[in-house]
Amino acid sequence: MQKVCKVSKISEISKKYEISSVSFALLAMLVGIQMLQAAPNSESKTTRYPKLIKDEKTTKSKNTRPTRKNLKTTQKTAQDSKESQKETKQEAQKDALAQDSIDRIQYYSQDYEESDEKIPIEQKPPRLIGDLLRLYISNGVVSSSSTATQNTNSMSKEVATCPAQLCRGDTTSASYQGALGKGYAIEIGIEHYFDRFDILGIRLFGEVSAKNGGLGELISSSRDTSTNNVPSGGIDTINPNPTTPTNDKFTFAQTPLPSKDLQGTLANNGTFMTFGFGGDIIVNAPFDYWLRKAVNAKSSWWKNRIAYLKIGGFFGGGVEFGRFSQGDSSDKSWQNELAAQGKSSNLYDAFFASGSGAFLRYGVSAYITRFFRVNFGYKHNFYNIAAERWYGYNGRNCTMSGNTCNAGNVRQNDPKSETLFRQKYVISHGNEWFLSLSLSF
Repeated sequence: MQKVCKVSKISEISKKYEISSVSFALLAMLVGIQMLQAAPNSESKTTRYPKLIKDEKTTKSKNTRPTRKNLKTTQKTAQDSKESQKETKQEAQKDALAQDSIDRIQYYSQDYEESDEKIPIEQKPPRLIGDLLRLYISNGVVSSSSTATQNTNSMSKEVATCPAQLCRGDTTSASYQGALGKGYAIEIGIEHYFDRFDILGIRLFGEVSAKNGGLGELISSSRDTSTNNVPSGGIDTINPNPTTPTNDKFTFAQTPLPSKDLQGTLANNGTFMTFGFGGDIIVNAPFDYWLRKAVNAKSSWWKNRIAYLKIGGFFGGGVEFGRFSQGDSSDKSWQNELAAQGKSSNLYDAFFASGSGAFLRYGVSAYITRFFRVNFGYKHNFYNIAAERWYGYNGRNCTMSGNTCNAGNVRQNDPKSETLFRQKYVISHGNEWFLSLSLSF
């Protein structure tokens, strides 16, 4: 009896568990159905739309066939891609080159302290004049300087009866020492710096200077007779008489020798001018680094430009054209006393000498704000200027003493005996100091 009761209890418990297991199974089936409806997989798509999927596969296989048209399209696409990459690379290089200028603009618009924030190129491009190239004009004074002049005088004439068909007379020479007074100079140029602190840069310029002065007084003179090849018996020629031509003789007048009484002063009231082009290398010390930090230069536009102080040096040079003149064709204020010895009409003339060469200069500069610069320097000149003039010079009659022709009377306005009087002047000018004030834009 007890055994029967135990069996009945066990059967009741098992029935309860069977009912609960059935309910759990039903619940799991419902959840699975909902998940399948919410996220359909590829199998459902394949079984539900078999025709569409087959058409897509067919289209893909047709489009991916290596036809000639597809190959050309692929090659064109690859070429376009290469060109696009090349253009992108070039744009990146341009941006990199412009970034240095952008940093310099940021340097003047902000404080000296570096910032991770970069100014976009399209928002603030660098200006050619003012940022990359700084245009300036300068005006100043130049010191006085000395002049040294070498003068050479000679006479010659082409005659068939002369040795080698060319007769020459004596050669005289003289030295003069003069001075040029103080003058003025104007300079226009541009500056460019290679770094954001304006420490290292270059300057290209053109300048004009002018001084008044003269070539000075006679220092010494000498005569050289070794150049004289005029025959001692005179120069044979023919007197073209209309009826009966006759033989004739003439000789040279003596080449004039400068002395205190004859051309003792040489062109003493002229103007010396130079026109030059050159370049400088600039090295500065940026003293405004602390000044800008002290005044908070980034707070205003004016502070950025006023708080700019640099002291440095420059070294450079260039080429130059120089000229010295006294009088002109309408104002013949120079008296050529040597040439007047041969013809009185040669007395009044204009003096003009010119030449070109190199120069070297160096000095110091002080930048006082972005607008002003003071320069003080020294200039060396490495060239001379020269003048050469030719004049007609009357010949002389022969006064025979045996077979020797002595110079006699002057043969006025006689083209047969008129000789060529040649004068040459070589002028060197000394070095000079200069002081100028520059206005920068």
